[in-house]
Amino acid sequence: MGGWRSLLESVFAEWAEALGIDLPLRPRALATLVANVFQGIEIELLAGVPPDEAPHREVLDALGALIARAEGGA
Repeated sequence: MGGWRSLLESVFAEWAEALGIDLPLRPRALATLVANVFQGIEIELLAGVPPDEAPHREVLDALGALIARAEGGA
C-alpha cells in the first residue's frame, strides 16, 4: 500500500502542477484517500457484500469514467 500511495502522490502532484490547479488536499493526503477508498471496496467485494447493499461496481465504473475523461479518453 505504501508504494501505491507514493505512486498516487507523485501522479497527483504532477497532474496539479501541469494543470496549474490547487488540490483540495496535499497530494499525500489525496493519495491516502484514494487508496483507502479502493482498499475498502476490495475488502467488501471479497467479503461478499451484495450489490444491493453497497453498489461497488457502480462506484468503480463511475471512477473509471472520471479517469478516462480526465485523460481525454471519453
